[in-house]
Formats: sequence, C-alpha cells, structure tokens
Amino acid sequence: MNQNKLNWHSIFHVLALYRHSIRYRLMIYFLILVLLPVSILTSIIYSRSAQTISENITTSIQNNLSLVEGNIVQKIEDMNTIASFIYLNPKLQNILSSGRPADDTAIINELSNLGNIMQDYDVPDEASPQIRPKLFILDRPEYYQKNFTDNIANMESIENTAWFQSIPFRSDFTVIGMYADEKPFSKVTALRYVKRLYALRHIQIPMAGLLTIDLNLDDINQILTSLKPSPNSTIYLLDASNRIITGPANEDRQTQSIWRYISSNAPEWKDRMSLRTVIGGTEHLVSYRTIELTGWKAISISPMQDLNGKLVAFRKVIIIMLVLCVLVATILSFLMTNDISSPIRKFVHSMSYTKTGTLSEPIVYTRRDEFSFMFDHYNRMIRQLNELIQKLYVTEARKKKAELDALQAQINPHFLYNTLDSINWLAIDHQAPDISKMVTALSDFFRLSLNKGKNIITVQEELRQAESYLIIQQIRSNNRISYYINVEEELLRCLTVKLLLQPLIENAILHGIEKRRGTGVIQITIHSLEPDKLTIEILDNGVGAEVDKLNEQLRSKPEEGAAVQSFGTRNVNDRIQMWFGEGYGLSYREHQGQGVLAVIELPIVHYMEEIADVKNDHSG
Repeated sequence: MNQNKLNWHSIFHVLALYRHSIRYRLMIYFLILVLLPVSILTSIIYSRSAQTISENITTSIQNNLSLVEGNIVQKIEDMNTIASFIYLNPKLQNILSSGRPADDTAIINELSNLGNIMQDYDVPDEASPQIRPKLFILDRPEYYQKNFTDNIANMESIENTAWFQSIPFRSDFTVIGMYADEKPFSKVTALRYVKRLYALRHIQIPMAGLLTIDLNLDDINQILTSLKPSPNSTIYLLDASNRIITGPANEDRQTQSIWRYISSNAPEWKDRMSLRTVIGGTEHLVSYRTIELTGWKAISISPMQDLNGKLVAFRKVIIIMLVLCVLVATILSFLMTNDISSPIRKFVHSMSYTKTGTLSEPIVYTRRDEFSFMFDHYNRMIRQLNELIQKLYVTEARKKKAELDALQAQINPHFLYNTLDSINWLAIDHQAPDISKMVTALSDFFRLSLNKGKNIITVQEELRQAESYLIIQQIRSNNRISYYINVEEELLRCLTVKLLLQPLIENAILHGIEKRRGTGVIQITIHSLEPDKLTIEILDNGVGAEVDKLNEQLRSKPEEGAAVQSFGTRNVNDRIQMWFGEGYGLSYREHQGQGVLAVIELPIVHYMEEIADVKNDHSG
C-alpha cells in the first residue's frame, strides 16, 4: 500500500505539476476533471454511432440488392408472361399442330401469319424496356429462301450454337443469361429467355419449336445504376456458373482487380453476406445476394471512403463539439482558477513588499469569505509589526544618542586629574611655555568635543581635535609619543562623525604604546583609495593585538562589564553605520610591522543633505 502511494507521488513529481503555481495546477485539474469524462463519453457515442451507421449502410445495400433481385425476377416473369401469351396464341397453335406447308404459297402464308403474331409483342424502339421475341420453327428449311422477317427462323439454324446447346433438356423455360446478337451494323447485348414450344393439339409431337425473348441489358444496367449505394460503387450480376453477366467493362486497373477478386471468391459465396476487404489497395465493402429463381448472384462493391461520408460528417461534428468543449472548459477553468487564486496572488504580492521591509501595504479585499478572515488578521499583524519596529527604531536611536552623550560627558576623570597634575609639575619645574601649550591643547580638545552639541563635523575639525589630544598625551609622556598626520587637502572639507579618532588613539596608547619600551609612534593617514570613499588609517607601533579578535569585538553585541577598549571602538563603528549605513564603518586589518592598523571607511560627502541619500543606498 505504501509502495503504491510512493509510486503515485513519484508520478506527480515526474509530471512536474508541483513546480507550477496553484492557478496552473487548478486549471489542469479542472480540465482533466471535465475533459476526461467528456472524451470517454464522446468516444463511446462515436463508436456506437459508427457501428450503427455501418450496420445501416450494410442493411441499405442488402435492401438495394433485394430490389435488384426483385427487378430481375420481375423482368423474367414479364418475359415469361409474354412467352405464355405467344405460346397460347390460337393461330400459333394451329401452325404448330399442322403439318408442313405443301407449297411455296403455304410457306409464305405461314410466315405472314407468324409475323403478324410476333409483331404484337416486338418492342424494338428506344422505349424501355426493349423486348424482342423470336420464333424458331422445327423442320422449316424453306424459311431460308422465303423468310422476309427477322423474328421467324428455321430451328435447324441454331442447333449448333452454344446457347442452344446449354438449354436444359427437361426445363419448361430457362434464362441463358447474356447473349450477343450480332447484326450487320450493330451488336446488341441482351438477356435471353428461352421457352420450348409444343403442339398442344398433337401431344405426340415432342417439340414443335423454340421461342426466345431478348431483353436489352441497358435496361438492367439502368436499374443497377439507380440502386448503387454511392457514385463510385458498382453492382455486378453473375450467372449460375459465376460468369459476369453485367457490370463495368474491364478497362482500368481497379476494375481488373475487382474482376479478379470476384472470379476467385464468388464460387464460395452462398445466400447473402457483407464483408470488408481490400481490393487494389483500397478498402471496399462487398455485399452479395443469390437470386433464387435463376441461381444468379447480385454483387455490390463500394469503396469505404464513399460509404463513410455520413461517418466522416458525424466525426467532424464530434470534433467540433470536442473543440468547443475544450474551449469552454478552458475559459471556465481560467475564470474559476483566477477567482480562486486572485486572493493568493494578492497575499504573495503583499508578502514580497514585506520582504523588502515595506510594512505599509495592507491587503485590500472586499469579499466575505475565508480569505477575508485571513487577510484581516494578516493586516492586523502587519500593523502591529510595523508599530513594534517603529518603537524599536526609536528606542535604538535614543539608546545610541544616550551612549554618545555618555561618551562625550564621561571624559576620563583620571585623564583630567593626570593632566592637571602634569600642569602643576610643569608649573613648578618649567614655569611657562609647556604649561601654556598643554592648557591650550586641553582647551581646544574640550571645545571641539562639545562643539555646541553637533554630531557631524568636517575632517579638518576632527583632525584638530585628535591633534589636541595627541599634544596632551605627548606632553604627559615626556615626548615619549610622536605622531604624523598625512591628509589630502581636498578631503579636509568632507563631513564625518565627531569623536572617531580620539577613542582609537586612546586605545593605541593605553593598550599598545604604554606596554612597550621606547618611543611610541602614531601615524594618521587620510586619503581616497576608491571613488566616493574616504579612508582613514590609524597605525601605531605598539605591542599589537589579534586582528580577528578585534574585528569580532566590533561585530558582537556589548556585554555588561565589557572592556572600555571594546566599548569605545564598537561605539565608533555603530555611530558610523547609524549615520552612513552598513556599507561603511571601522575595521582592523593585517599589516607588516608592529602595532595595530585601524581603518575607517566613510563616504565622501560635503553637505548634510547627502548623508540621508548615502544611508538609504547602503542600508541592509
């Protein structure tokens, strides 16, 4: 069971349905749900209809062959009726029962009487049907010389013909089939009916003559043509010996193939049947029927492409219906899936805005359904989240301002006391210049640190503050500390955050230079290595420190009781990023030689209005 579930799951993954949107999957499911039953139902209807149409076609062809049989039987019965009228004619019976004429005059009179009898039944003109009776009288050799009509002849003139030899000995009448009567200027193909004549008044005479009635085959061909199932169909008549009586002439290759097929298969056909077969590379429907009166076969051969006209038309209707169903189902599935997936797309769209930090885009949804409940709670959550972020932002800004204020207010008391103490000793030992210099430096440092509460100053002002601090430290250390400042002049007017250099110089002195012997050196370099970026490097020759550890302290959150060193440098980095964005800040880098290299990266800006643009471009 679990294996089957796994297989179905794998099949759906192979179909890659899960890789598409909900709207696409819903549309596919709806189309499958609608089109699959419609296709199955349509296939069943078409199959049953095609079977019914084929059965109707077969029945129709058999009915046509039945009509052919009926017409042939009717023609033969008509000829038999005509033959009976001629046979029972009293004048004819007088001639048949009388002896041979005595002289030429009697011969001529007999011929004249027979001609009058036959003239009443002869229909030689173009009217349909074209029936021609003819009498053959036994033992009348004089007819060769005296005869003046085509309807009367001596019986001895036909005794050696093939059709005469085929007449059954004991039959009352027979139809010998197709007969070609060749005349001097024409050849007439007809269906010949033959009847033996007896002298009813002299029963002892075995046979007195023979009556033939010829029916022009054009009349039969017209009947067969009118009953063809399709324009390209053909109907053949075969006699009892399976010889073709009538049908298309053996002209083209297809007709020859049909003739060969009939000749090889007709002897096995009995009663009636319909079957499909391929003749000459084309599928045909072959139907046949046996005419019981004569033993003949009526055969209909029709190309299936002709008979399937109704089926083809029905197939077109089915295809059109399917196309319309697909079109309607596609439109309905599009509308339905759009109606269902539209709220989901709105939700995804709002979530994409939320991902970018925009929390002021609520979802507008006017319907009253399950989605409205979800969106109301989502909008409420977004509003609450936005309020929390605003509160957090204000809190953090206030916290940073408080830290800065605390840093500015907490000028190290020890530094102040030591400075005042140094001033005292200098006053005692040296009395004038050094005291003046140190006091001046201290005054400048305090003035630039406070700077009327401004947080943004020029690079030039920041350097003056740093230099004041260095002068004081230099005097304190009895010139054990020296410093160098290198700056590109065009960068002096650039804006920077106040009190960036002093914490770094203080760290370099306390944790680097004072822990080594000899003169300490601090080098400050300000230049622009990249377009629109200002770089400040503070390098000392102290005992040094691990660069990775220093950078980790910058990235980590401050902990209670943390060292002043990490607090001051982290405060420098935070204030830079607070004003200019996370693309700028403080970092420590590897270098050749002793000491620590601190690098500050700032944007090159000259006006306060530029700072907000820079922060937006480098935030996040």
